Amino acid sequence: MFFFTWRQVLEKRHSQELKDLERMFQEERKVAVDEALAKMEERHAQESDELRAQNEKELKELEKQQLSPEELQQRRAQLLNQQQLRQSALDRKHVGQRKQIEHGVQSDWEVRFARAKLELKEKHYQVCLLVLTIRVSLTL
Repeated sequence: MFFFTWRQVLEKRHSQELKDLERMFQEERKVAVDEALAKMEERHAQESDELRAQNEKELKELEKQQLSPEELQQRRAQLLNQQQLRQSALDRKHVGQRKQIEHGVQSDWEVRFARAKLELKEKHYQVCLLVLTIRVSLTL
């Protein structure tokens, strides 16, 4: 009876500790991803601003040139097309970086979570071994 009660208590305790560990690591993972993405978004905004400034400068320089209206319209269309292609490339780069960050944080998190669960299991086994040792010594 003594052993059965202790086993129930330990199982309940171990289950709760595992749930707490999982909750803690889920929160940690979310914070890590959010922080990494915030830094990436900040860089993305800066790069987009720089590209936008460069685009405006190129358009102003084009308009300063002594071109016929047809030539200006053609060059302007070409320039806008090039600028749009650069913006698309920048956006693709940022999507790739976002996926890479999310994957990298996830991989690191999975390794640390697996280690923490293993350490918790070892602790649980040690407690069970201690209880068994006590039980055996009480029966002697």
